[in-house]
Amino acid sequence: KMHRKNKRDNHRRNCVGVDLNRNYGYQWGTGGSSNDVCSDVYMGPEAFSEPETQSIKAFVENRPNLKILLSFHTFSELILYPWGHSYDPINDQRALTAYQSMARTMAQWNGYTPQQSSDLYIASGDTTDWSWGTLGILSFTFVLSPKNSWGGGGFYPGDEIIDRVFQDNLRPVLFLIELADDPYRVLENQNPLDDPNMYWLR
Repeated sequence: KMHRKNKRDNHRRNCVGVDLNRNYGYQWGTGGSSNDVCSDVYMGPEAFSEPETQSIKAFVENRPNLKILLSFHTFSELILYPWGHSYDPINDQRALTAYQSMARTMAQWNGYTPQQSSDLYIASGDTTDWSWGTLGILSFTFVLSPKNSWGGGGFYPGDEIIDRVFQDNLRPVLFLIELADDPYRVLENQNPLDDPNMYWLR
């Protein structure tokens, strides 16, 4: 029930799988991951060793018009953006301002905490570091409800939470879709919702 990796045969009894969110190529293996096949954060034998990460890589790279990427995880109620492999902020100030503005705006709707991924913990080889660091796609991770494992069910909160999680995140997702042509439009207004195209999200 608590298995968090895929089902790769690591040829070690009871040590199955690779953590797919440590298997992407950008800064792979530079911290917050492990080369121990029994670790929950086992990064794999090499970057993009897994069919799942290879498929996402091919899907994204074959669509050069993509400008926003969103990944869903559980649990903690967070809106995360790069970097995950480093405590340093990204060095593109315009992009960092866009990331922070978008994250704060979305947090108004779902009540999640917006932060740089590494503020949670260091994790190298994750999806959003790769998509931003390699392809320049503004990328977010929503770490969904519950907020904690105490009384909330942690990774397995039960199906009764599905409707609430959907409703909490509908407007944030629609906001990202609205900006999918050019996420830097968020910088044109002090309040992103002042954009006339966003009237239906207010």
